[in-house]
Amino acid sequence: MNVFINLGSQEIVLLLVLGIVWIIPFALIIYTLIDLFKRDFTNKSMERILIIFLIAFVPILGSLIYLLGLRKEYPLK
Repeated sequence: MNVFINLGSQEIVLLLVLGIVWIIPFALIIYTLIDLFKRDFTNKSMERILIIFLIAFVPILGSLIYLLGLRKEYPLK
C-alpha cells in the first residue's frame, strides 16, 4: 500500500525534513524537563516552578538557558 499517494519525491523529502525539524526541539524540551525533575531543589521549589515556566513559555531558549547555565547549580538527587 502506498501511503504517499500522488506525492513526488520532492514533497516526500520536504515532509521528512519538516518532521525532523519539529522532533529535535521537542526532544530537547522533554530531555530538559526530565533532567529538571532529577535535580535536588530542596528549599528551592519556587525556583523549579520558575524554570518550568521558562521552559514552557520560551521552549528552545529556556531549555538552552537551563542546560547551559542553571543546571550546574543544582545537584542530582
